[in-house]
Amino acid sequence: MSDRDAAARSARAATESLSMELTAEEITSRRARYHLGMVGDPHPSAVEVEAHPEWAKHGFLGHITISDGFRNVLPPQRTAVMAEAVYLALRPLALEEHWAPALEAAMGRVRANDYRCSWVSSWKRAPDRTHAVRIVMEIADDGYGRWHVETGKAGAVLRSTEDLSGWTWVKNFETMAKEMRFDERGRLVVGRGSGFLHAVTTIDITTGEVLSDKPSEPYGKNPVRLNYSGMPGTPVPPVRVVEPIDFSVGGGAGPLSARVNSYHSEAERLDDQLFSETWDAWWRGVGVPEVFLPIEYFGGEAKVSMRLTKNLLTVKRHRPPESVPLLPGPARKAARADVEELVKRVRKRFDLPEPPRLT
Repeated sequence: MSDRDAAARSARAATESLSMELTAEEITSRRARYHLGMVGDPHPSAVEVEAHPEWAKHGFLGHITISDGFRNVLPPQRTAVMAEAVYLALRPLALEEHWAPALEAAMGRVRANDYRCSWVSSWKRAPDRTHAVRIVMEIADDGYGRWHVETGKAGAVLRSTEDLSGWTWVKNFETMAKEMRFDERGRLVVGRGSGFLHAVTTIDITTGEVLSDKPSEPYGKNPVRLNYSGMPGTPVPPVRVVEPIDFSVGGGAGPLSARVNSYHSEAERLDDQLFSETWDAWWRGVGVPEVFLPIEYFGGEAKVSMRLTKNLLTVKRHRPPESVPLLPGPARKAARADVEELVKRVRKRFDLPEPPRLT
């Protein structure tokens, strides 16, 4: 059982609902996607938000620290807490980029909808040109979407299928809705060629009967098991903003903050080069539209890790403050070494040519 995992599941509905509302506001920001770190240790008595808008140019906004016993909070309350935490993490960037009113409006709609994340596709006309179908989904307490198909006529819903399990992101459901089609027998086919939904679902729209020719856990007709149902009566933790360490001016107390400042300043200087036009052609060889290079200053061991999805490459530098050399010179050398290791890992993984020179 994990407080952090329970928070991550609840955060899916929170982040997706707020993202949809912000998209509707048509805001302009320096990046289309931002990331937040989630910390499960140490366990404070509240959910704490540490915002770093100065890191936004690299796609990272700060950290959310989960409270002790968060897994015991009831799921709807967990989602509400995580939504408020994400809102507070976004607010400094919204103020800096002058879209704070849009954030307030978007968050107002999230609250008015009781923090639920749901989406409905447009109608797709059936071959008989009389009936139409659409997908209706909602992200459940376990972080996975539940979806069903509705059959309608003249705008009125006639029947719907049973609930099925699917993705954790609304964008995937949007794609699924665009790609659904009818076979030669007039049955609706959903999920073919998705690359993620490992079941092709065939639906008889005249009866609502569902058949998956490749049932696959946790997708298709098999339900995802909810791991954290919560305990009634568990207090809801408050959400509070904590003052972040300002690495750019050596904030914090003692030599630990000073040496992290030296490391971070050099890392930012080198990262600016990595995101410059000189490196654009090299990064295009990765083959994904977005690259994210965060630094995590807490827990664990010093290392570089890599994660690749369809649209995002994340290469993370894990740097516990205790692992940063005490003196400024060695701290800067450690930052350069991490960046060089990062570049080396990416080059090897994607068989890229010699990169531009870091100065």
